[in-house]
Amino acid sequence: MFDVVGFIAGLVNFIVGFVKQSMRVMNVATRPRQKEFDKIVKITGIGMILVGIFGMLLSFVVNLV
Repeated sequence: MFDVVGFIAGLVNFIVGFVKQSMRVMNVATRPRQKEFDKIVKITGIGMILVGIFGMLLSFVVNLV
């Protein structure tokens, strides 16, 4: 038989632990400086462009075959 009460208790314990860990991370984390933010945006943008180019090239190759 499935223990519903035990399952719910375990689920609640998991959620409470997750929230506590998340709060600890949020308290330690700081906002990035403008220079760091600019670098993150540039790297992310370059990555998105490269993935797009790779996908377009892959699409061309598949359509040619």
